Amino acid sequence: KAAGRASGGVMRSTDRIGAGPYARLAETPRRKAGALSYANTKNLPEAEIHRRAAQLIQDRFVHADAVMRCFGPAILCRSGGDPSDFGDVNFPELNTQSKFLVLADTSTPQQVSRFVEKFWGLEKPEIIISVTGSALDFELHPILQRAFDKGLTAAASAANAWVITGGTDTGVMKLVASSLSSSGVSMPILGFSPFGAINEREKLERVYGGASTMVSTKATKDGAPLNAHHTHFLLVDSGKHGVKAWGTEINLRVAFESFYLERKSVPMVLLVVQGGPGTLATVLETAKKGSPIVVVADSGGAATAIKQYIEGDGEGSLSNWTSPHGKVEDLAVKFGTEKPLGQLREIRKCNEESGGKLITLFQVNNDGVLEATEDMSNVLLQAIVRLWVAGGGDSAGRITPPDRPGTPSSLAQPALALRESNASLSSQSMASPESSALGTAADPLQHAQRRRRMRAIQLAVKWNRPLVVEAIFKEQHNPKGEFTKSHQLALQYALELRRYDVIRLLMGYQGFSLQFVNLCKLYLVPNDGFLDSDEKLQKELLTNQGRIRDTTSPRRSYECFQDVIGIWLKNIDKAEGRPGVLSLSAFAETAPHFAHLFTWSVFLGEYSIADLFWRECDDPARVALLGSHQCMLIGNKMVTSKSRLEEQAERYEQVAVDVINAADSQTDAFAVLEHKEGRFSLLDLALQLEMKRFLAHRHCQALLDRMWNGRHAGSSVELPENISMTALLWRATMPLTNPHYTAKARSLYQKKTQDEASKKARAGLKVERMLAIAKDAMRAARVEATNAMAAEPADLNESSVVRRKRFTDYAEKQRNHFTKFKARARGGVGAKLAQAADSAKKGFYQVPSVIFVLRFFMHCLFLVLYTSSRTPASPGCEWRLFTLRGCEQVRPLLRRHLQDPRVVPRALRR
Repeated sequence: KAAGRASGGVMRSTDRIGAGPYARLAETPRRKAGALSYANTKNLPEAEIHRRAAQLIQDRFVHADAVMRCFGPAILCRSGGDPSDFGDVNFPELNTQSKFLVLADTSTPQQVSRFVEKFWGLEKPEIIISVTGSALDFELHPILQRAFDKGLTAAASAANAWVITGGTDTGVMKLVASSLSSSGVSMPILGFSPFGAINEREKLERVYGGASTMVSTKATKDGAPLNAHHTHFLLVDSGKHGVKAWGTEINLRVAFESFYLERKSVPMVLLVVQGGPGTLATVLETAKKGSPIVVVADSGGAATAIKQYIEGDGEGSLSNWTSPHGKVEDLAVKFGTEKPLGQLREIRKCNEESGGKLITLFQVNNDGVLEATEDMSNVLLQAIVRLWVAGGGDSAGRITPPDRPGTPSSLAQPALALRESNASLSSQSMASPESSALGTAADPLQHAQRRRRMRAIQLAVKWNRPLVVEAIFKEQHNPKGEFTKSHQLALQYALELRRYDVIRLLMGYQGFSLQFVNLCKLYLVPNDGFLDSDEKLQKELLTNQGRIRDTTSPRRSYECFQDVIGIWLKNIDKAEGRPGVLSLSAFAETAPHFAHLFTWSVFLGEYSIADLFWRECDDPARVALLGSHQCMLIGNKMVTSKSRLEEQAERYEQVAVDVINAADSQTDAFAVLEHKEGRFSLLDLALQLEMKRFLAHRHCQALLDRMWNGRHAGSSVELPENISMTALLWRATMPLTNPHYTAKARSLYQKKTQDEASKKARAGLKVERMLAIAKDAMRAARVEATNAMAAEPADLNESSVVRRKRFTDYAEKQRNHFTKFKARARGGVGAKLAQAADSAKKGFYQVPSVIFVLRFFMHCLFLVLYTSSRTPASPGCEWRLFTLRGCEQVRPLLRRHLQDPRVVPRALRR
């Protein structure tokens, strides 16, 4: 303000037109440290030059951002050089408040864009819906009005959309703003209006950040009031007033929309409702740019004329149109002059060059049934998607036919596509692995087309339109119908946005895979629930954000999930006193699994999505029990929703019960209950989590009864069903009377499975065969020795004593050899029997009923030792109960007594 007043309110001719007093401040940073020049970088390495260049760019960006946030209105000015007026405008009739800015018509769209995003704080849009049409009040057919309101609201609320209109309280501007406001959806509605044609505009002058109040007035040819349902007004000051001011805002509005379309790659769709001959000029300019156009064909005026001209034979196709009130409009007279007909011919030519994909008609039949689409939201979405998927357009979805005047020639198309492909790579996308999925195509046109297809998928997923997503994949060249990388990126985006219908669609494709799902990235999605409230998890996610967004390898992504989320789940298990329960699936697998997505969905409270993943799990009963435990865990920390979470926990436990009920036989149920994953079987997990309803199931109770006496898989000892506790205690404390130590071990070994019995039989036959061979060899040796005794001695001098001694040594040698062979032959069976006896001895003390009896006995024994003691005064071994005072005195003596190995055996002390 001070700079403007110092210059007398009028800028010098040497200053740039449309710039405010602080424009130079926004363009050039105050400090020039780090500026790059040949003098200070000629002796530096290349890496240091790159670092300084990046630092300089960041400094300038931060500086310009800060200046625009703090001094945004002062950077702009009005047509005469005065500072821009800005502030709030109140509408007391509807109790609404909007923001406004008065700026010169020569302002640049870059400055306006920075002001809107930085000073007003509006987020960059995902789509811009520009509305044009009649400035006079009109009414639509009731059926068309309902479809229009519902579809426009759904389209604007599904994505982060900006709706741009003329801003006045007349015609199509009033219709669109009222429709969006009545739906209760909060979204930016920007109004570009001529400042010189606004009623009571003097109230908005020299406000400078304050507030002004405006009341509703009647619209005339010299001005119109502002619409109270708009959220932001950009009032363009051209220095003209009254009738001459109308239309002076169009150039800045078109430049603003083109800036977002071309520079920021934000798709724009033009919505045409009714309108006169002036509307055709706006439609033609949009068609030349190649942006999609949606025409409400049954609204009359220019919209109906475009529909008749495109579908008909040209000039002769224009006919009469009847309004809802019965008023007949002769379109042939209204649009039959030379200028409107020339505009209609150009519009039709642009649409034919695009293959009929540039203009989309939204209309209803006489019976009120929508044609081709179910609502306007699908029409708006398909208008953009058809251009992106069809090919031949740029990164913003525009079509640029080479034969059109003023557009690049066919020779320049590859260079244009290469430029836009490089620009799209640097723009913000929905998923970081997109560049790897698209690859580095040698053909820039092919690469740009892939980028457009991915952006179309993003938008369709964002709007939760599974039919549109399916149509895009059908257009993709995939004859085998495989689950491609485009499907994987769409799945990642659908998971982050939690789009149930799209996820279900993708899961139905052939070859569906979770290999490339970034699990850690899913936990970064804001949810305002349990995950956001956990400070430790948020700290770990923030610390490892670089690793999480590194998607060069699926294996690295899963290792990051194990290091971040797996450790966090382990800490939760330790805090709950149940180690290895929730974190079991994170370390049991080597790649993303449905159980991981089920756990994530339950943490977010998306139970419908969790049910999708639960149906695909390999162990549904185990996953359902873990889901019930998760709900109880969240309910203990989220007190406000505890009752709802408890109901969900009971539901998941009942689901696990239903899985066991589905078993065909008790044997199948036992196989499911005894199946181990990690350290726990399903029955052990239910015991750990204290799932009483699940444990009360008949199959669980039957298995527990069998396990009580050791009659279960993996047990080496089976106790009789009706054995008494006294008999168990006797066998446990008197090992010599335990049959499992002696003959029982041998019988148990022999009563093993039929395969083991046959193996032992074969082993016995082999031993007998070897013994028979040894006996035959011994018998042959004896016959040979006898024959040698009877034969004449080889040496006549050898005496009979010497010959007898030689025979005796040979016989002893053969006898020793036979004994060793017999012991070696029977040693294998003996070792196995001994091992069986040892295993029976150990297995006996692992039977739950034996463990219970021993523990009960030890508790009773300790209770007796603790409550009784030997009386030192009496000469005999008399016992008395301790009083409280006596306990304190005798407790040290009792402790020393128990530590004496002569009194209490070591095993009993343990």
